[in-house]
Amino acid sequence: MDGTLKLGRDRGQAGFQNIRLSFAPEIHPADSDTFLPWVENMIHNVTGAAALLVRHRLATQREIDEAVAEVRTFEKRPDACAYFYWNRACAW
Repeated sequence: MDGTLKLGRDRGQAGFQNIRLSFAPEIHPADSDTFLPWVENMIHNVTGAAALLVRHRLATQREIDEAVAEVRTFEKRPDACAYFYWNRACAW
């Protein structure tokens, strides 16, 4: 089930009415002050979980290293951009 739909359903079951769901995009182009921190965050999300990814055979260490190298190449591109979407719900 789509997370947005579940978010709305759970609020309704909790007794909320007038539920409004939305998403809020964040766009971080290469020339912004926020781009490199988002790229670092992506890298740390993967490297921080590396041992578990390898242990559960979801990735090899080589694949993780290659992914980090690919992102390091990406971060140098002048046309690079990082995207993120927040899910939001409001109800009363």
